[in-house]
Amino acid sequence: MQALRLTLDEIAGMGKAPVPAVELDEAKTYLNGAFPLEIESAGEVAARVLTTLGYGLGREFLDSYRDRIGAVTAVAIQRFAATRIHPERSVVVLVGNAAAFGPELAKQLGPFETIPAADLDPLAPDLRRRPAAGRDKPPAPRPGSGRGPGG
Repeated sequence: MQALRLTLDEIAGMGKAPVPAVELDEAKTYLNGAFPLEIESAGEVAARVLTTLGYGLGREFLDSYRDRIGAVTAVAIQRFAATRIHPERSVVVLVGNAAAFGPELAKQLGPFETIPAADLDPLAPDLRRRPAAGRDKPPAPRPGSGRGPGG
């Protein structure tokens, strides 16, 4: 529970104060250093280009990536966080024994919803699995299967 609270507080704080220079420099160094390693093979380059084009970005997006990372400022991050990141509207998914952490979660963050693992669909807007059509009915007999009329 403490880790979740710290994470949400850190995200909320990004819009209130500039990122410390040391953290920003470390992030830039990591991103610029990792980029060439992510496109070492022809397949990795092709995948990156296709992804970039799929988002409607041109080749220049890849060509200028490292320069744009280097140009990011603490003020720009703070402005972005203040206008585009809304921790109060976050959807938080915790996996585990809800009975064990539920009371503390409710005390710190308010009401929450429990979704059993069997009902979870992480790609659904409400995270709930939809029942498959006809799941309650037995499968229809196939012609020639020996079951039912015509079989």
